[in-house]
Amino acid sequence: DITRNISLGSTINVTYHSDERCFSLDETVLDFIRKTYWEDDEESQHYARMDAMLLFPFRNNVKNTWLTEHGFLVRTEYESLPRYTYRTLDILNYDDDLDFFVAAVSDDEPDTKFDEKAVKDSFIRLLLYTNRTIASPAPPKKEIRFMDKELISLLHRILAIKQDRALDGSEKKENYIGVCCALAAIADDEEDLWYYSLTRSYLQSLIAFAKKELPAIQSIDTGDSKDYGILQKSAMLSVLKEYDNPEESEVLIQVISQLQDTDIADVAKLVQASNRFIGSSSLERLRDDLHREICTILNITDAIVIKPDGKDDSFPFPGEDDRTEHKASWIYDNETSEPNETSQSFKILKTICAFMNRFPEQGESHLYIGTDEKRHYVCGIQQDIDFLTAKEVLTTTGADKNDEYCRHIMAAIKRRFPESYQYVSPHFCEGGKVLDLVVTPAIQGIVYLEGIPYYRYASNSIRMPDNIRQEILDRKYLRHSDMVDKIDAINKAIQTGRCVVLKAYDSSNSNTTGNNRAVEAFAFVDNGRYDAIWAYDYSSTEKKNKVFLLKRATAVEILERPWQHTRQHQSFELDMFGFYGADRYN
Repeated sequence: DITRNISLGSTINVTYHSDERCFSLDETVLDFIRKTYWEDDEESQHYARMDAMLLFPFRNNVKNTWLTEHGFLVRTEYESLPRYTYRTLDILNYDDDLDFFVAAVSDDEPDTKFDEKAVKDSFIRLLLYTNRTIASPAPPKKEIRFMDKELISLLHRILAIKQDRALDGSEKKENYIGVCCALAAIADDEEDLWYYSLTRSYLQSLIAFAKKELPAIQSIDTGDSKDYGILQKSAMLSVLKEYDNPEESEVLIQVISQLQDTDIADVAKLVQASNRFIGSSSLERLRDDLHREICTILNITDAIVIKPDGKDDSFPFPGEDDRTEHKASWIYDNETSEPNETSQSFKILKTICAFMNRFPEQGESHLYIGTDEKRHYVCGIQQDIDFLTAKEVLTTTGADKNDEYCRHIMAAIKRRFPESYQYVSPHFCEGGKVLDLVVTPAIQGIVYLEGIPYYRYASNSIRMPDNIRQEILDRKYLRHSDMVDKIDAINKAIQTGRCVVLKAYDSSNSNTTGNNRAVEAFAFVDNGRYDAIWAYDYSSTEKKNKVFLLKRATAVEILERPWQHTRQHQSFELDMFGFYGADRYN
């Protein structure tokens, strides 16, 4: 509370305790309370009466703790009052043993209430300033610092390189270029300012195209520039301005014929194809796909506006959650878009590990490769295939490339999960553009990736907590053993109050095997595994409550006989070895 109200550089009176090697504010605070709230009139001397709120009711030997309306704490006796009760208190004195002011509680209930934080802050501000126990130094004069123009020039050029090479997202790039424009203007770098302004205008037109705000696409003034990159930008915008033009465009024809094997020509072909489908409602989805393909070439898919109702027919997949994950690529990094199979594939393998560690009853999960959930775009796996083909990892041709790509991924999964790879089943969808890895939970045990178990929490694959690990192990054990039927029978017997027979029970205490034991099972042992029960053994000569292990019985049969010894039902605390009563280990 004090640090929230004190400013940097302020000083305050403190007491140094050499034995504890620390500073204390106690004396400063106590002196302030005594001086401020002690009333010395002609008739008597006493502390002022004040309203207070019960902040912490008494517990064990600690008395009631109240917060006064002036913001400091006091103690009273062990009055039985609910928390946040308001009363008027009579402050009595300061108790050195309690290290608190003590007060007496009156029967008066205040009409108004107060805010805990507000009164604390008020008290501290009064302590620090009104009481003059603090001396704040004069604020330092503001120093105006000037930056060298050469440093500003260096800064905007570094930012320009950063946005061009590393930043993901067209609108983020456009913002960075805006900063570069401002810095270049400050540094009077006219040539750089002209280039940044042109680049920013170009990016703004690309974003307008992605949003289908076609009138906002503006040509750029290249001046007398012979720079190839600037001329490319100008040509690209000329092509985009022809989008949605139903007439055959001479601009597109000329670009396609003169700029072959370039991105500009590829975009021109897609624009030309899209324009030829104008007017046919049945081909609108195809036009949307062509628009996305153009945005992919221009690297502006992040600016595409999704339909207002939140639905996008071109992305027929569920969003990411505890059983669904989308990855645009097995090769290319999501953040940098650079090829890095080691890093990107590890992210996918981590998700597969988390999916295999789901609870058995949660069912299968899906990891889609070739889908961009953030942009609602099916980017496909062709880019991965082209990369692996160029590296001569894939050697087949035609439709077999997809199968070889799938085998390449499954081989990596098998290397990482040699004991559990069979829980991953690959399928192609969307006409072979997307690889769907269907993952079912591993039947037994926990799956590890490089010695670490991963777990699916919402839409994230995180390191598995120890408590979740144990719960998964217990539930998998119960589900895939003969315990399920036994547990189900015991549960029904407890709910209906009927006796059960533990068939062919092997007892370690009586050294008997194969005997049927008729008991009143009334509870599971509280160990989280449901593998043992508390039961009243009415059929034995001892007639007492015992622990029975379900694994020692071949089956559990529910009898028609109702419980007849309910009053004798009692469970006990078990030691680390499972003993209780006189045999319990201490």
